[in-house]
Amino acid sequence: MQEPEPTKKTSDSHIMDGLCFVLRTSVLRAKFFSGGLLNLFYTVYFTLFLLFISRELALTPGMIGVTLGPGAIGALLGSFVTGWFSKRIGIGMTFIVGSVVFPGALALVPFGTQDKWIAFGLVVVAELLSGMGLMLCDIAGSSIQQALTPDHYRSRVQGAYLNLINGVRTAGALVAGALGTWIGLRPALWLAVIGGVLSVLPLLWVPVVRMRTLPDQAE
Repeated sequence: MQEPEPTKKTSDSHIMDGLCFVLRTSVLRAKFFSGGLLNLFYTVYFTLFLLFISRELALTPGMIGVTLGPGAIGALLGSFVTGWFSKRIGIGMTFIVGSVVFPGALALVPFGTQDKWIAFGLVVVAELLSGMGLMLCDIAGSSIQQALTPDHYRSRVQGAYLNLINGVRTAGALVAGALGTWIGLRPALWLAVIGGVLSVLPLLWVPVVRMRTLPDQAE
């Protein structure tokens, strides 16, 4: 006999269960808060990124196409070196470093000048380093989240996280449009980068930095 599909009400209840569990767990609570802020500011940055490099840096369509590739290369490299970093500086510090490098590397972009080749080089390096930081942050952070979440709560916690991220990305796109109009593209990018770096602060108030290895599996 086929089981009935879960209703939206049931799905919402599971998400609330996951969110309640997160709010009771200090490290996960800080991770959600930090991740929400990081995704908000990154959405602001990426919404304005293509406009900035095409209008103010005047990169050609070919240059713009090439600049989108190093991010994937950086992500691939980051996935390979995350384990190496975790063994040497600890899983918690790897998460912290990734959370700073991912948005921080993007500060090279608003440094771009009218010299197309200098601007092109800065964007390529920024995307490469940011891609590496993303993997350090994502792999280490996801591993910590999985370890701290009991088996029967994992899908609920992940569902709550995805709902949070989808919500802040929508808000980020709206904020990007407002900032780009009011203060201009370059200042808005600076604000997005600074906000992204500062989003690591909630993680510094919980014992993430002291995590050398993954915590014991939650029961």
